[in-house]
Amino acid sequence: MATLKGQNFRLLQQDPVSGKFRCFGMSTNASINQSANTDDATTKDVLGMASMPTVTSKSAQISVETLTITNAVELLKAIASGVPFTLIWDEVSTVNNQTPVGAAFARTVKAFLNDVTLNLNDRENTATSLQFASASPIAKITSTPTYEMV
Repeated sequence: MATLKGQNFRLLQQDPVSGKFRCFGMSTNASINQSANTDDATTKDVLGMASMPTVTSKSAQISVETLTITNAVELLKAIASGVPFTLIWDEVSTVNNQTPVGAAFARTVKAFLNDVTLNLNDRENTATSLQFASASPIAKITSTPTYEMV
């Protein structure tokens, strides 16, 4: 299992007709846990050697804390549309906790929202936590797509 800490996290959705991306939220605190399923490695070949396990599928769970939502009404419409979100995270503009490759660290994944937690203690202290389940493999990207704020 791999855990990645995203420093610049963006919640986007691509319009199926125009192909343009719309941004619904940003955060500086995201955790991505990726896990893989493997085939049965207990079978042995003719020499009695156990075979190497082969990855058969991968999945990822994405947790986002303190998401800044640009427009809650539009976000609800996006959730109801059934189109998966595009999640992008990188470390382009941070100074703390950068990976050795710095700006070259950028990943994207298509994912569906599967849990929302709103903690409204008082007007000053509110917290939004979102959980996503991946709908595609996590991929490295070389450039962040342009998008419009909703």
